[in-house]
Amino acid sequence: MRAVPEELRGRALTVLSAGPLTVQGVGMALAGPAALVAGVRAAGVLGVLSCGALALGARARTAGDRNARRS
Repeated sequence: MRAVPEELRGRALTVLSAGPLTVQGVGMALAGPAALVAGVRAAGVLGVLSCGALALGARARTAGDRNARRS
């Protein structure tokens, strides 16, 4: 947020909060059909694995951004 000009911070926060809300909706839209096809447990495991993969990807990207700023 420090990189965003003060007059644009409201807009930046709106975009920042819209991302997780959109992903939650998409996740729920995909969870229903996955549960129908593969069963509830398998769909739950798939959801957990997907979240873990997204978290690891975000962490790697953040670490890469930090390393790029140091150079």
